[in-house]
Amino acid sequence: MCIHLLILGGTLGFSAAYNVDMAGWYETAASHMATSQIEICVQALIAGCVLVLISVIMAQMNAYSLMLPLARLVLEISLFGVSILSFGALYLSWVLLENAWLDMGLAAMVPFLGVGTASIALYIFDFNYPFMQKILGYLILTLFSLALVFVRVM
Repeated sequence: MCIHLLILGGTLGFSAAYNVDMAGWYETAASHMATSQIEICVQALIAGCVLVLISVIMAQMNAYSLMLPLARLVLEISLFGVSILSFGALYLSWVLLENAWLDMGLAAMVPFLGVGTASIALYIFDFNYPFMQKILGYLILTLFSLALVFVRVM
């Protein structure tokens, strides 16, 4: 999680230093999410089902050396997406007084879907894989972000 904090802190620092118009960007992104959140969720659900199907096929072929890096890559990308959503929602609630969690709608579930499918793939690989230790911190971060954003904006 430290590398995610470093990347996001650097990005937000540069956006503050170069005076990026966050209100215009947020308005554009929120209007796009309002029209396409169902399509984004359906595509993520299809991709998750394909990942689980590929994991089952690789497990049947005993191709565990290929399945483990794929599942770990999807898990890392999804966890990075969770931290972007959590810290981005906090940042936007403090800067613009906007609730990004409500404006994202169902599309906010996409990284969590990725975490779930990667966890299933890792469970197929090894039922003792310690993915819960990695996921727990991000779930706490998300709950903390949700609470602070709803308290700040409401």
